[in-house]
Amino acid sequence: MKKLFLLLILTLNSLLLSAQKHFTIKGITMDGPYQTFMKEMEEKGLKTIIKQDEGCAMKGKFAGKDATFFIIGTPKSKTVWRVQIDFEKKNEWSDLLNEFVEMTKHYTTKYGEPEDKFLNTVKPYEIGDGKEMEALKDKKILFVYFYNLDEGMISVEISKNQCVSIKYEDKINTEIETSERESVIADDI
Repeated sequence: MKKLFLLLILTLNSLLLSAQKHFTIKGITMDGPYQTFMKEMEEKGLKTIIKQDEGCAMKGKFAGKDATFFIIGTPKSKTVWRVQIDFEKKNEWSDLLNEFVEMTKHYTTKYGEPEDKFLNTVKPYEIGDGKEMEALKDKKILFVYFYNLDEGMISVEISKNQCVSIKYEDKINTEIETSERESVIADDI
């Protein structure tokens, strides 16, 4: 009886996992080893610029703009769990803000209103004071939208690196990353 119950639980768990969705970026599903994802991105025209054990950096186009992609794998299985896309660095606040507004419009059109959004500055800085870039470097300004979806979390933000940055964190693969990271820590101690 216990074996039958265990078999039933494993079957249901398998069905639930297969019914869950992964993010797709440029038509490529965030599933499996990051190396496979990287090769599929290369087939879409991206160029690998750095390759390391748990991830890589690539250059290419995203939403019609030049961008750098950071593809991150889990510690053990190297499953792709996060993709960060950074557009080119801007030297003017107005350029950054315009690109942020443009991208958040696209994401809101596709995914609906963000679950959370923060458009804040910390004193002594204020929007419109002409010191927004200084505030950004000092980490005293926060412009970010969070889209919480069945597939995971997407954030669109103005990064301290003076660029618009978009992060996809796949829900299923983030759970794998957390488990593997905890396993690595447990192995160490």
